[in-house]
Amino acid sequence: MARAGTGIDGDSLASAKYRNLLAAIPDLIIYLSPAGVAEHFHASAVNALPMPPERFVGKPIEEFLPVEAAEEARLAMEVAREGGGVQVLTHDMLGPDGSTRHIEARIAWTTLGEFVVIVRDVTERQRQEDLLRRSERLASIGSLLSKVAHELSNPLSAIQNFTELLLMEPRSPDDQEAMEIIRRESYRAAKLVSELRMMTPQS
Repeated sequence: MARAGTGIDGDSLASAKYRNLLAAIPDLIIYLSPAGVAEHFHASAVNALPMPPERFVGKPIEEFLPVEAAEEARLAMEVAREGGGVQVLTHDMLGPDGSTRHIEARIAWTTLGEFVVIVRDVTERQRQEDLLRRSERLASIGSLLSKVAHELSNPLSAIQNFTELLLMEPRSPDDQEAMEIIRRESYRAAKLVSELRMMTPQS
């Protein structure tokens, strides 16, 4: 008879050490027959399962996994059984609350002639990794902008200085107006560069 809350027969729990070990594992563990039928499982809490036990216990993986996920699992099972070691799959599934969850499954073939599948919800880990990658990209862009701003500062200063010198000499009205435009625009560009440097991290 299955133990309440685990779906594992009491006789299969060989020792108290094994029971304690299972109780400490937060992941969902599914035991599959060689044919890919979910025979029993362990979960720290039944209400944490991605689906009710009756939807997968006693059924082949094709009946409770999306088609693509089931096909990938079948291939991974064959590789694992042929000595390929633990196979890791990832797939997006709908959680009990209807939200998309990132699921990681590790499939191994055991000496007992069955598959052990450890299923872990890696949604939060994936979110943190995405945030880290985004932060690294933003830091890289900020560093690049800082370097560009630094490189623009010197030529802009030179333009401003030479324009000021040229304006000190008598010139025709058209040339004078052209110099004024150059000076005004160079100062405007310098102000933008200064603001850009203030917005980026300084090394």
